[in-house]
Amino acid sequence: MQYLDKSDSRLKLALQVTNTGIWEWDLVTGQLSWSETIEQLFGIGSGMLAGNYKTFFKRILPSDRRLVKATIARAIKKQTEYRTEFRIRHPDGSIRWLTSQGEVYRDSNRKPIKVVGLCMDITPNKQVEAALARSEVKWRSLIQNSSDLIAILAADGTILYESPASERILGYSSDELVGKPVFNYIAPQEQNAIAQAIQNLLKAGHKATFPPIVFHLLCKDGTWCCVEASGTNLLADEAVEGIVINARDVTKRFQALRDLKHTQDQLVEIDKMANLGQLVAGVAHEINDPVSFISGNIIYACDYVQDLLKVIKLYRQYYPHPEAEILAEIEEIDLDFMIEDLPKLLKSMKVGAERIHQIVLSLRSISRPDEFKMKPVDIHQGIDDTLMILQNRLKAKRGSPEIKVTKNYDQLPLVECHTGQLNQVFMNLINNAIDALEEARLSSLQGPDDTSCSLPFIHISTEAKEDNRVIIKIADNGTGMTAQVKDKIFDCFFSTKPDTGNGLGLWISHKIIVEKHQGRLHCLSAPGQGTEFIIEIPIKHSHDSC
Repeated sequence: MQYLDKSDSRLKLALQVTNTGIWEWDLVTGQLSWSETIEQLFGIGSGMLAGNYKTFFKRILPSDRRLVKATIARAIKKQTEYRTEFRIRHPDGSIRWLTSQGEVYRDSNRKPIKVVGLCMDITPNKQVEAALARSEVKWRSLIQNSSDLIAILAADGTILYESPASERILGYSSDELVGKPVFNYIAPQEQNAIAQAIQNLLKAGHKATFPPIVFHLLCKDGTWCCVEASGTNLLADEAVEGIVINARDVTKRFQALRDLKHTQDQLVEIDKMANLGQLVAGVAHEINDPVSFISGNIIYACDYVQDLLKVIKLYRQYYPHPEAEILAEIEEIDLDFMIEDLPKLLKSMKVGAERIHQIVLSLRSISRPDEFKMKPVDIHQGIDDTLMILQNRLKAKRGSPEIKVTKNYDQLPLVECHTGQLNQVFMNLINNAIDALEEARLSSLQGPDDTSCSLPFIHISTEAKEDNRVIIKIADNGTGMTAQVKDKIFDCFFSTKPDTGNGLGLWISHKIIVEKHQGRLHCLSAPGQGTEFIIEIPIKHSHDSC
């Protein structure tokens, strides 16, 4: 205490203001002296601390004593200053952190004679450090275990930091990405948009953000990962000094959305086709009544005309010289031609009415929107009805020859099936064959080197097998298709006719045969060799499959 009494008053004031205690240890006598602030720092009353080295060290926590002793001993031995931190326990049981720094004084012979030191309470600092450390551990743990990609970019897009999630999502370790330009991993068609977003972020300044952007990142295995990312400009933040990017893997979400839209599109198209079937059935029903009326009355009209012609013949026989006015009218209407042509006209009307009636029956057979259960049907009748509907596409037109249809029907039993659905398959396959033949005709007009056949035909055959199967083959001599196309023809929405096709016909046909009838639908084709579709379905189904 005497040492302190002799000290400069300004030093005392500085020590009081900074709550710093000063102590002096006499290495010769072992006596320890200190200021009142030391007593306050140690939490004891004035004069209650015995003035010796051992008493001082007893206040230090046992786990810290060795470090403090070693630090001071090293300073005495090496004639250097020292600085150390340690913990003490107050009488109330609380723990406080103190820092002590001092200097060793020597006599003229360079022998250590005393140590003078300062002591300060740094508990608040240590609490802040501990809180920061806990916070750092917490945030580091969150980043290390986050399912999102967290990256820090330089202003030019160089990757400064990448979270461990990069290895799980992209296949790259953090070390593989750091130092590389982020644009090396962004899909080329999306790089401009991302570059523009970063430029806008830089112009907007500190803490500016850009809203979530969806783009694709290149994975290590060569695939593309769809991510949704947002960014914050923290270049001015000394702790970050970069643009923070948070990206979430949304590949599965976007795939699910695509699948959902795909399914919705399928349902819409299927619903359209179902509605079309109902419309066709309704139209056929509406047409049937007037057609039946016309067909029935043509018979009576033919009889009436024959009776009238007999009367005219009798008039001519018994009155060969009619009056001049009658003779003039006969010449005006060309009665002889009318007598000859009227029966032909009525006959052609009868044939036309019968054809309309057959078309109506075929339309009703093809559509069958109300059939949900299987029933035994004549497969050949379904094929013939389909050909009746498509007859206008098969006949010759200007610049297009007739498509010859040949049939080789086996003796088939009645086959259990969903009639309307199976007829829909026949319609799709024969329509496709006609399209292929039309394509071959157009190709043949391009030049003499084309190998397409100039006489188009469709061949349909059926065969009953002993193993409860019936096989229907529909072949054409059109352009054929490559192996790559053949592998995709039963995929939904795949079409070789993007301008006219919806890519559903063969997909629906395949589902009808495979799922509804437990059968098979496959295709044989090669470029320039035509195409053959082969349908195999059971003749009879078990109760469960029906």
